[in-house]
Amino acid sequence: MSSPFGEEQQNLFWVVADVQVGRQQAWDIMGHPFLSALQITPTSPTCFAVDLNEDWLQGKGTFGGLVSAIFVRAGQRVVGPERILRALTVSFCAPARPGRVTVDVEKIREGARITTLRALMRDDAEQVVAAATLTCAVARAVDPALLAAATFSPTTMPDVPAPATLDPMPTDTPFVPGFTKNFDFRFAWGDAPGSSGAPKVGAWLSFREPGVDIVDEAFVVAMLDAVPPALLSALPQMVPAASVEWTVQFLQPLPRPLRADECVLVTSVTRSARDGYADEMDELWTEDGLLLAQARQTYTLT
Repeated sequence: MSSPFGEEQQNLFWVVADVQVGRQQAWDIMGHPFLSALQITPTSPTCFAVDLNEDWLQGKGTFGGLVSAIFVRAGQRVVGPERILRALTVSFCAPARPGRVTVDVEKIREGARITTLRALMRDDAEQVVAAATLTCAVARAVDPALLAAATFSPTTMPDVPAPATLDPMPTDTPFVPGFTKNFDFRFAWGDAPGSSGAPKVGAWLSFREPGVDIVDEAFVVAMLDAVPPALLSALPQMVPAASVEWTVQFLQPLPRPLRADECVLVTSVTRSARDGYADEMDELWTEDGLLLAQARQTYTLT
């Protein structure tokens, strides 16, 4: 099997100091590293405690995809299963360091079809480390003919090698964030970080440890944030980067089944960069070419 990156380029380095529960599914149990990391303990109907551990470190704090997934888990616990998460915006205010954090969720407004939530994550010093807005909504009662005409996805998945034909990133690759050991990365698109190439990168992803058998919103945000920032591929050397804010749009009904050997493709493209900040577009695809989610992220070189 092969990789589009050379052996030297596979020594990837990205330090993104980023500062699911889905509806309570049958798989929401302890055991799997990701599912265990998502366990939230209610201390009131709208407040939850979470223990962050060092297995998910990214730079000084916790992997931003896990922070985002925790917001998803807490928000959906508050709003209930009837209203589906349509959009999530997260601001990373400071590193979420290992230890106990709390997530407070507030209903800003609940209308006939849409509920808007605001959530804050605080550390044990009561400092806000991340903030989120979640938009949850029920399906609209639209004329079937009109709904059919208004259902389309013009974007097509990049033409990339199948995951089975690519080598996984070695688990002992130096200089990569600690959280990456929880994932199987098979880089398939774009250029390696630090290669002075195009500002785009893509990889087939799955959890290294089996046991997650559905794709829900928490799974999606964790996978979307796992690949290195695309801007690093355009630079001549490795530099740290930190996420400032990202917004995720969920485009397909979730949850959906996930085969034991199934991967998802995550692609990232930097559209503009200036003054040490970059604007990035991320997409998450199934193996059969279905676009599940898109995200727009702002991050800074540090």
